[in-house]
Amino acid sequence: GDIIIAPNVAAAQAKVAGHSTEHEISILAVHGLLHILGYDHADKDEEKVMFTLQESIVDKWEKK
Repeated sequence: GDIIIAPNVAAAQAKVAGHSTEHEISILAVHGLLHILGYDHADKDEEKVMFTLQESIVDKWEKK
């Protein structure tokens, strides 16, 4: 699968969320990759698993 991120959309979302564009791009990249790997957030249980994993990966990625 492919992950396509529009920088202008990421910048707008980052502004609303109150963090940097770079952080938003990291979130979007990890989120897309998790979908490619089969994760989803269609229900509350799936959402909790996916977003917990997403946050963990982004935190580790940005600390490098």
